[in-house]
Amino acid sequence: MVFREPHLPAPSHLSGDGFSLRPITVDDTAADFAAVMETREELRRWEGSDWPADDFTEAGHRDDLTKMQERHEAGRAFSYIVLGPDGTTSLGCVYLFAPDAGFLVRSGIERLGTRRWEDLDAVAYFWVRRGQREQGLEERLLGALRAWLRGKWNLSRVAWVVADTYGEQQVTVRAAGLVPGFTLMEPDKPGGFSGFVEAD
Repeated sequence: MVFREPHLPAPSHLSGDGFSLRPITVDDTAADFAAVMETREELRRWEGSDWPADDFTEAGHRDDLTKMQERHEAGRAFSYIVLGPDGTTSLGCVYLFAPDAGFLVRSGIERLGTRRWEDLDAVAYFWVRRGQREQGLEERLLGALRAWLRGKWNLSRVAWVVADTYGEQQVTVRAAGLVPGFTLMEPDKPGGFSGFVEAD
């Protein structure tokens, strides 16, 4: 819908089993910063970098969310906060990009089968707060997102990108029936990433 038909608005809400999703804004700085710092060891493997550093600050996170909000409102990329049942606790985030996003274009991308990167509708990344994976949130969130992107966004060809160093999430996406379709090497990141796609 959005990446292929930019005149249409991006869906703004998703309700799931024990969570909800909405666009992240600077007003979420404190709540999301708490989730980021609690999950920093996992996020370093998810990110394939040293982010977030132990001395990462709430002010720095506010700057990051300001940029995310600006990109979201401009329709260039979409960032969502995953909220708990109380509507205030951050349980993670979801990020959607066009396949021709600048950092992806600069990546080394190799296809593993018959799919072509240029035929993708979107590229997705997501993470959940420490302890939530053990409660099944990662699995439930992935299932809800796949249905949401197909139904509300009309995006069926999505690559779910997972760092090769983040084996736990690779287990989740493989268990959901997604298969590796691409390998990626993002600029300035030492490790590789796998782009998982729907099985043929």
